[in-house]
Amino acid sequence: MALYLVYLGAILLRGGGSYIETFIKCYWFLKSAFCCSLLYWAYRRIPNQIIGLILTLAISQFVFMYKVNEMYPAFLVGAFLYNHKIFLEKNWLSIFLPCLIIYLILFSFDDYEMFSYPVLRLHKYLKSPEISFYLSIHAYVIAMGIFGTLSVVSLFIGIGRILPHMKTGEYISRWGSETLGIYLIQAILLEHFLMRTLDFSDISWSLFNLVIAPIIAIIVIILCLIIIYGMKRSRFLRIYFLGENK
Repeated sequence: MALYLVYLGAILLRGGGSYIETFIKCYWFLKSAFCCSLLYWAYRRIPNQIIGLILTLAISQFVFMYKVNEMYPAFLVGAFLYNHKIFLEKNWLSIFLPCLIIYLILFSFDDYEMFSYPVLRLHKYLKSPEISFYLSIHAYVIAMGIFGTLSVVSLFIGIGRILPHMKTGEYISRWGSETLGIYLIQAILLEHFLMRTLDFSDISWSLFNLVIAPIIAIIVIILCLIIIYGMKRSRFLRIYFLGENK
């Protein structure tokens, strides 16, 4: 509710400052998650689950706003894992190793130009000889995101199972429950501070993604967690910004 009010205020004060612009242009992921939730809700209400899956997947590929066409397949994978938590916990290592290997193989073919292409829209390629180009790039982006995410998720679950009695393992395994807060805060840290103070234009794409980006990500996550734990002292912030009812 609080974020919604901020968003309305930002629209009324259009152009009122870079921080206001953040609430207008950023946080696309939350909007995408909402759209994916609507598609998933429709899928669950179709009696024939296979038809529902195919139908909602097909519809999602024509929803380009907030990258729903890329995010909905990943959303389905996340929903499947959520409904099979026990399987994921028991087989985390069998999931982690293959997914990590596949991700690294996909990453080896990655380059900056692939992610600098304009947004691909399926309806523009349906009758085009370049349809194979669209499908290959689209499938590559989705697969890379899913396998990379599965690697991280299974790794964190494994840490929690290997170190169940150690505070370090417990703290790390809790990071996933702070996703909303981390996402909200990191936009400010990255969009308004790091992007204005750091320049990596002269660094190679591979070095940045394999070394520099992970280090920055860890630092940002730690800073976000510190801010989140401070925000939790306020009941208002805890409920309306972090989504916690306790």
